[in-house]
Amino acid sequence: MENSVSLIGYPQAKEDAQHLVEKLVLTSDGDKIDYAIVRDLQKDQCIRVHANQFVVTAGAILTPQILFNSGIRPKALGHYLSEQPCTFTQVVLKQSLIDGVKNDPRFAQGAAEHKEKYPLDPLPFKFSDPDPQLYIPLKGDRPWHCMVHRDAFAYGGLDPRIDTRTVVDFRWFSIIKPRFENYVTFSESIKDNMGMPQPTFNVTLNDEEKESCHAMMKDMMRAATAVGGFIPVSPPQYMPLGTALHITGTTRMGKQDDGTSVVDEYSNVWGIDNLCLGGNGVTPTGTACNPTLTSVALAIRSAEKMLGNQNNHDNWVFI
Repeated sequence: MENSVSLIGYPQAKEDAQHLVEKLVLTSDGDKIDYAIVRDLQKDQCIRVHANQFVVTAGAILTPQILFNSGIRPKALGHYLSEQPCTFTQVVLKQSLIDGVKNDPRFAQGAAEHKEKYPLDPLPFKFSDPDPQLYIPLKGDRPWHCMVHRDAFAYGGLDPRIDTRTVVDFRWFSIIKPRFENYVTFSESIKDNMGMPQPTFNVTLNDEEKESCHAMMKDMMRAATAVGGFIPVSPPQYMPLGTALHITGTTRMGKQDDGTSVVDEYSNVWGIDNLCLGGNGVTPTGTACNPTLTSVALAIRSAEKMLGNQNNHDNWVFI
């Protein structure tokens, strides 16, 4: 397709969900992508997708997996993996806080209306009250991001008989700094359940990060105990690495092709003129909060540059 762009990533429509991008095929001189090989999973046959520009947006793990399977393997591919260590607990609000609602001028009227409508309800909270949504951004002497809400990600194991209006979740997120020795590798011989190279993760925290996580746990416990008591099934705990699902760095951005990055400042893969990458993987630094807005900003910047290089933007292909 002349003057077209192929976006390879998450399915955009129901009919796309049965297709798998297996690899990108380079031109004979190796400086451009010629076409993508896409498998129709229902018919078990492959098709070729041709375009002038290719954009891979398959996430921080599947994007480098596609590149690896395509033989596109820059030194930094899969390396500099960063994630967010997470501490978590759930607490039941102190009775004094619950009792204080009906006398608080901010909530007294609503509590009185609720009591009149539901005189047998022991709680002063309206059933229609929105769940709490509070965050505290990180700062220099507290390098973690704090979230206080209610069962937003179903980490806990609450008994269904517990009235969740009395329960508050605490989630604190710290930073793993990008380092070459934290990485995901892909097997030459072992395949995953989609027939693609099996990923294996090699990620550790250094001493500084371990101390930061310990301080983060103490900070979370101090905040949680000020509000209530811990629920036995959700005590203060470190969640397994990867729980935050905010992996970055595996296709990181850089200012020069020196082996420490995969793409340039406009998300273009070094040495391949018509291949750009999107998603959290291009983020070059560690983060303690959701990286989506950063990735969107970088994608817009890349798209603007890409549009400037295209004479005709018709016939874009979404895969």
